[in-house]
Amino acid sequence: MAESLGKEFNKKGEKVNIGITPDISIGSTDLHSMAQLYLGGPYDKFTTFLSIKNSNSTINVPTLKEYSKLVYGVQGKSLESVMGAIVDGTKAAFRKGGRPFMEIKLPCKSEYSIGQFLQFKIIETIFLGIY
Repeated sequence: MAESLGKEFNKKGEKVNIGITPDISIGSTDLHSMAQLYLGGPYDKFTTFLSIKNSNSTINVPTLKEYSKLVYGVQGKSLESVMGAIVDGTKAAFRKGGRPFMEIKLPCKSEYSIGQFLQFKIIETIFLGIY
């Protein structure tokens, strides 16, 4: 998302006061603090869920008995599957609340894929800024 998407007037000179406020949330880190705004606030948000199809992640949640007190069954699971479950639950909450979103899955975490995504966002910003 980029600057200059907020518009006081449209091209016809009519007062519209519209626009999108750029915002970024990263995984479960920001979900707790932002979910109330996204799911309980005004219907003026549009969310893009971005993920990597082939992340090649090999990180697992450690097996510690203390973790069973926090979240039952999370021990030994891959971080990718835990984060996937969080995203799936969040998307289900968006659907239930009638909140708009789109999902983009990059094929891999490469310069080429990230460049394609950034080009998409540039084109998206151009279209959103036309109003």
